[in-house]
This record gives sequence, structure tokens and C-alpha cells, in this order.
Amino acid sequence: MKSFKDEHAKHAKDVAKIIGGEVAPGGRSKRTPSTWTNPHTGEKVVTAGGNHKTLKEWRVKYGADTVASWKK
Repeated sequence: MKSFKDEHAKHAKDVAKIIGGEVAPGGRSKRTPSTWTNPHTGEKVVTAGGNHKTLKEWRVKYGADTVASWKK
């Protein structure tokens, strides 16, 4: 199986530049931070990943589907 680079002669960072994205060291694209706001407390969490300590606590207390609806 040919790799993308072998077949198209482009690295991931080159493709990211073409489409206007950024690539972090190691070749992964940077994640865009998202904001969750707890309507019960007004507390906000801004994180690029969904594995945040407070988000985990909210999911246990309120349910994953409910917390997902708080994402803006």
C-alpha cells in the first residue's frame, strides 16, 4: 500500500498549508478549542479536547448527552 506522500509527493504539513490549516510538531493538526457552559452554575470550560476533568464530572452528574448540548 502506497502512502499519501509516495503517491502525491506531499507531506501533511504541505497539505495543511495549502488548505490554510496549521500542523503542530509531529504532523498533527491543531485542535480548535470549544466552550461548554453549565446552565446550572454558569461555569465555563474552554478546551480543545473532550477529556477535561470538569467535563468528566459534569457528564457523571448530568449525563453525556446533556453536557454535549452545552457545547457552543
